[in-house]
Order: sequence, then structure tokens, then C-alpha cells
Amino acid sequence: MEPFELKVNKRTYKIIPSAANKTTFSVLNYSAFYTITRLTRGYWEIIEHRFGDHLIPLQEIGRSIEEYYKL
Repeated sequence: MEPFELKVNKRTYKIIPSAANKTTFSVLNYSAFYTITRLTRGYWEIIEHRFGDHLIPLQEIGRSIEEYYKL
């Protein structure tokens, strides 16, 4: 799976798939870095917040990941 860019609420995020499994992704932009995982279809959870000053629109990003990678 290749990384892709996603625009949500006027912010651009880079989505990078994990090499270890197909349900974990790094989400980053100029001011935040998160690692997220899919628990079930349509439900995502933050498993690590490395830096940043804002919360990401987690479920919306998760839905976009599911659509892009056809999960």
C-alpha cells in the first residue's frame, strides 16, 4: 500500500500505511503526528500521539482510509 494525501476541514494529512499490518496508519501534517488503527469497519482509535496541538478528525480520516484502500 502506498501513502496518500487527504484534505479534511481545510487541513492536509499524509496517510502512511504500517509495514507491520493492514489496519494501522501514521497520520501527519505540519502540526500533528498520530498513529491510528481500525478496530472494526467504521471505527478507528488513536494508539499514539507523538506531537501536535490539535485533535484530528479521526473517524472521518478512518472512513477515507477505508475507501482509498478498499478495506
